[in-house]
Amino acid sequence: MQHKFRCLVIDDEPLARLLIEKHLSTEPEFVLVGACKNTMQAETLLEENEIDLIFLDINMPKTSGIEWVKKSGTLPKIIITTAHPEFAVEGFDLDVVDYIVKPVTAERFSKALLKFKLTTNQLNNTANNATITIKSEGIQHRINVQDILFAEAVQKYVRIYTKSNVYETLMPLSQFEKMVAADLFFRCHKSYLVQLNAVNGIKGYTINVGDYKVPVSRVLKTELLVFLAKK
Repeated sequence: MQHKFRCLVIDDEPLARLLIEKHLSTEPEFVLVGACKNTMQAETLLEENEIDLIFLDINMPKTSGIEWVKKSGTLPKIIITTAHPEFAVEGFDLDVVDYIVKPVTAERFSKALLKFKLTTNQLNNTANNATITIKSEGIQHRINVQDILFAEAVQKYVRIYTKSNVYETLMPLSQFEKMVAADLFFRCHKSYLVQLNAVNGIKGYTINVGDYKVPVSRVLKTELLVFLAKK
């Protein structure tokens, strides 16, 4: 029988709770145990149920999500969902799994769940496998994941930039993203996936990666800076 991860949603906005519930309903490995509008309700539910993962809003009445985590004892793994990216650094200081800026898209939600599974050793980390295999110009190529600088979506193709070569393979960027380790790569833009270890610096909304410059979206820049600070 497949293990089910038991989830709890804490958010004072009904529509925000419903959206996470909707995303969870498409994930067969996850089950929603409860959805609370404040931390007081959550404490009662946590006493009565075993929870693996909490989706936690920050800006809530009476007690903020961050204040609650700081004053609580041992808690399950946490993914923060908030409309306030300026709290990202403080959020990651709490050692949360991920930090999603609202609105929570299905793609970004799946990425966060991938990171959670990596923390629980429920997923084979591609970094441990060391290589991926792609087909480019009719030839099968085995690429060392650590050599990849970034990947770019170009129409129906993904262009993979490594330290020594550039490969083009027929697949969507979302498929390529699933082939590499979630803790090594960051979707900095709808058309770009960058390896965190390859980032040399950020100026404005441009990332320096090796000899290349890659765009980062305004919404994701703060999140990227936090990830880089943890490296």
